[in-house]
Amino acid sequence: MKKFYLLMMLFFTSTVIGQTPIITMIMDGDCPGGNPKVLEIYAQGTVDFSNFSLELQTNNNSTWGNTFDMTPFGIRTDQFIYVYKDAATFATEFPSVNATNAIEASGVVNFNGDDRVRIINSSTSIVVDQFGVEALSGTGTTWEYKDGFAKRVDYTGPDGGFIEANWTFSNEGVDGLGLCQSGIDPFETIVGIGTYVHTASGAATISTSSNLIGNFTQILGSPSAEQSFSVSGIDLTADIVVTVNSGDYEISATAGAGFGSSVTIPFGTGTVASTPIYIRLNGTALANPANGDLLITSTGATDVMVGLEGQVIDFTVSTVGAVTGVDADGVGTSIGEFVTLTGVLHCQNFRGNGGYDLTLIDEHNDGINVFKTSDINGLTLGEGDEVTIDGKISQYNGLLQIEPINITVLSSNATLQTPTIVTMLDESTESQYIKIENLTLVNSETTWPDHGNIDVTDGTTTFLVRVPGSSPLAGAPTPTGAFHMTGIGKQFDNSSPYTEGYQIFPCGVEDVVGLSDNEFTGVSVYPNPVNDVLNITNENGLLESVEVVSSLGSVVYVSTVSSSNITVNTANLTAGVYFVNVRTANNVKTYKVMK
Repeated sequence: MKKFYLLMMLFFTSTVIGQTPIITMIMDGDCPGGNPKVLEIYAQGTVDFSNFSLELQTNNNSTWGNTFDMTPFGIRTDQFIYVYKDAATFATEFPSVNATNAIEASGVVNFNGDDRVRIINSSTSIVVDQFGVEALSGTGTTWEYKDGFAKRVDYTGPDGGFIEANWTFSNEGVDGLGLCQSGIDPFETIVGIGTYVHTASGAATISTSSNLIGNFTQILGSPSAEQSFSVSGIDLTADIVVTVNSGDYEISATAGAGFGSSVTIPFGTGTVASTPIYIRLNGTALANPANGDLLITSTGATDVMVGLEGQVIDFTVSTVGAVTGVDADGVGTSIGEFVTLTGVLHCQNFRGNGGYDLTLIDEHNDGINVFKTSDINGLTLGEGDEVTIDGKISQYNGLLQIEPINITVLSSNATLQTPTIVTMLDESTESQYIKIENLTLVNSETTWPDHGNIDVTDGTTTFLVRVPGSSPLAGAPTPTGAFHMTGIGKQFDNSSPYTEGYQIFPCGVEDVVGLSDNEFTGVSVYPNPVNDVLNITNENGLLESVEVVSSLGSVVYVSTVSSSNITVNTANLTAGVYFVNVRTANNVKTYKVMK
């Protein structure tokens, strides 16, 4: 009996003294390089951090790594600590965090908005707390936090795993914001650091998942896209009332419906679980900025304010040339403008896996990159589409681009500009349809890179070729002799002045790798346009291989059988542009075919 009593006392003592850390916030920043990346951890009671380690699990991997021993944090009591990546942006965006409460550990917090992180007991490997679903990439899930953040719901945790209901999520919640992007507030204000409450105080308390919600963009005449945050409460004696205190904003307790100036949340028995509130901007006049705030009240509780930032804009009809000017440092002079541009899309969509990365060239032969990470209403675009785009002018690593908000396809198979023959890459070739002749490979590679760079030369100048994974050239054999390349001039320079980093993206159209034409005089690819069957023949020899690639970079047909006549069944292919890579004994040539 005495032994049993002693064991119980030892267990009780270790439980009381040995409290645990809790993950309370994770953030994937949007400063250059996707920084800072920050993990907020709360020491529940007195925590000896020498007993704990952090681990990271990335993408769809099922193994944990980048282990970080938390011993340097020492012993902490009821205190928030921070683990981060990139000291410069952390200091700028989290200025109120005392340096003694933060440690840079670039490996374990090198997450990208879809990765998982956990705290384990270092000696037993038992999971204490975790964010993210084990062995599952968060891309496209409700817990994704790319260019955003997630916060733990008050009075929950540690969970010994991941419980989604115990978190609120703000995917893209810091996108385009922060002092590093000339915003009004640092990330710590937007996220609301150090706000997690673990134990009820007995006093009526209202909590929110964010203190500031920004990046609302409304096109005059219709409401902006909705955003949301969560409200919760403890020890309440009255309903929570959320009211639009200022600004042309509307709120609702239901996504997509019921918008007005206030929302009431019943207090029930005194505890209100995390409840989403949906917000949209719906002004009646142009305004930039169009800011406001929400007032959140409950009798007996301290009022809470949530700031709102946005803009009400309309599009100005313009030309590509009018919005692609740069100053002496290569910085765009029209950045931030909302414009309407019309032109023809040249070359393929280099985005490949959803979204857009194409080049729009107008009737004056002026070009601009079109970039968006996701499709607009499922719209698929390709070379030869004549489009009108409503969007915002921005700049990424020196490359000027329009971020589309609306896209209207006017026609397909429009006439392309004739590629301009150039002998150098500079600002004048950015977003231009160009051709460089008489090239050879600097390092004699036998295949084009699959999403990488390769150097070519015309004997005088060396050019950097960027081959995206969606390119018809990706992974294909390189030519064995001199060749011509047609493509789009681009730029990748990650610091101002933007005067370097010029490159060419190969288009994969006919004569992209235009080699010894004599070898292909007997090659025919027909009919074009094609309906059900595509024929590839060689009157002068054998075809060593044939590969058909869609405009999105997907290989839809491959033949490695040596033959002088190859037929491809195209009946089940969708309409669009396809690239046929034809290899003979010594060379390769790409043909463009319409379906």
